[in-house]
Amino acid sequence: MMAPRSDTIEAYLRDVEAMNPELAVPSSPLPQEKEEVVVLYDLDLTLWRASAAAKSVFANYALNVQLDESHFVEFDESTLDILEPGQRFSLPPLNGLSQSVIVKTQESLRQDAINWDLVDDRGVSVGSITRIGDAVEGIFFVSAGTYHLRAVNGVGWVADDATLTAFLENEAKASELPQ
Repeated sequence: MMAPRSDTIEAYLRDVEAMNPELAVPSSPLPQEKEEVVVLYDLDLTLWRASAAAKSVFANYALNVQLDESHFVEFDESTLDILEPGQRFSLPPLNGLSQSVIVKTQESLRQDAINWDLVDDRGVSVGSITRIGDAVEGIFFVSAGTYHLRAVNGVGWVADDATLTAFLENEAKASELPQ
């Protein structure tokens, strides 16, 4: 009788059983590595929507002059409380395009901050949303560009990199003008 030549414990046990069924080990499952299973399910939610009322909150800020009404939003902070890993939902349209995202992780940070990392259907990062108290900030990498979100007490704005850069350049020029 020859000793089994096996590379794994499972193969060894099969070889022993095949050579002499009386020596077979009772079938008890071997401990295996736990595989992380993410269950995807769709969620119909609205994180934000354009709002003329939101723009009026920023009436005394230079940002108001630079951005049109579609950039100012009412943000529903209560929707963040139901986001958990595996949920799939669509971001509100950014530059007319909607993006389907999946919550990859939800992480509690210091000072009662919570961060949600978002990925697309292929697992590629498409941004994140972070809530700290009454403030919510987000960054989204979508086919229409990179967008930034800022809301406080449910009111804020969403704008792309080009719009924010133009705003900052205009502000810098305005501050250089003699008063």
